[in-house]
Amino acid sequence: MKKILSLFALLGVVGALSCGHDHQDHKDEPVGHEEHNETYTWFSQEQLRSIGIQLGKLEQKNLTHTQKVSGFLKVPNQNKAIITSVYQGVIRSILVQPGSYVRKGETIATISSPSMVSLQQSYINAQEQLKLATQEYERQKILIEGNASPLKRLQQAETNLKQAQANYDAIKEQIVISGLKPGDISAIIPIKSPISGSVSEVHAQIGSPVDPQTSIAEVVNNEVLHLDVLVYERDLPKVKTGQTIDFTLTNSTDGRIFQAKVFSIGTAFEKETKSIPVHAEVIGLKSGLIDGMPVTAIINLDNETTDALPSEAIITYNDQDYIFIVKDSTTVENKKMLFKRIPVKKGVSDMGYTAVVPLEDISNDLIVVKGAYFVWAKMNANTVEHEH
Repeated sequence: MKKILSLFALLGVVGALSCGHDHQDHKDEPVGHEEHNETYTWFSQEQLRSIGIQLGKLEQKNLTHTQKVSGFLKVPNQNKAIITSVYQGVIRSILVQPGSYVRKGETIATISSPSMVSLQQSYINAQEQLKLATQEYERQKILIEGNASPLKRLQQAETNLKQAQANYDAIKEQIVISGLKPGDISAIIPIKSPISGSVSEVHAQIGSPVDPQTSIAEVVNNEVLHLDVLVYERDLPKVKTGQTIDFTLTNSTDGRIFQAKVFSIGTAFEKETKSIPVHAEVIGLKSGLIDGMPVTAIINLDNETTDALPSEAIITYNDQDYIFIVKDSTTVENKKMLFKRIPVKKGVSDMGYTAVVPLEDISNDLIVVKGAYFVWAKMNANTVEHEH
């Protein structure tokens, strides 16, 4: 009963769309085709846009040798960063918020650290000490060459120079680590991101104290995503590196399918379960994917593929399955697109796709992958109209 009601609703939609065009445009229709029967029908570009018909081609999918699994998305630890301050201080400014994208080396906050002023002063003193130690060493070298000074004094001058150099280098490195330029007296230290990515958390606030153990913010680079799925022990021998995994987001309703490639198989059970983690790298489209998202996945266990289409591209009528291809496009006053109904045989279905065996060659044809019910309904409406 629901299917009958749906049919009448679809016929009403396509009838409303076609009543303003069918009769006035007969003179412009493509010739040489049966435009108005249960095999052919046409749509104007305006109709295609308003209904939302989408076109595609046959795809190669592995729907026959697969293993269903579940898991979650994970960003590798080397692509995550907890940002802290090397020195104690107080947060003076925060320049980002959750969701902000930052580049490696970009300042995300600043802190006020009075100890930095003392360190800068120590640097200037160490610089002067190094200069004096260098001068004394050079003087002792000249004296020793003229036998005007004992070797012992030159050796002491060399030791003092090495100590002064080490002290200078150590203080300079501390300042460089802080992000400041050696020699510039300032109590304000920039806190920079060590990686590029999106800010996932901001823990500090203006005025809060920080030290090397305090997390100021967290940054995650979601461009590098792994997929971890759990495979039961009995199924593990079927899984190999290099196999592909098709997956969808468990809590999403948009039906998008993503892909990953297995690069590692675990060697120990996951906690108290009888399953073993399989690690894969997400390839291709990553838009909308975030660390920690649960997924439903299918591991393609071999390389055998079959012609397949989105399941909604296939219409079943009187125990026969059909798809719709673009038969012709004619440019007249308004561009029209002629569609033809093609019988197919359906195979297995999974992840929103169904294997199909076309009864004629359509390998190079454009196919209606979304909105097939509207095309089918218009064909039936045309048939009813011409019967009258």
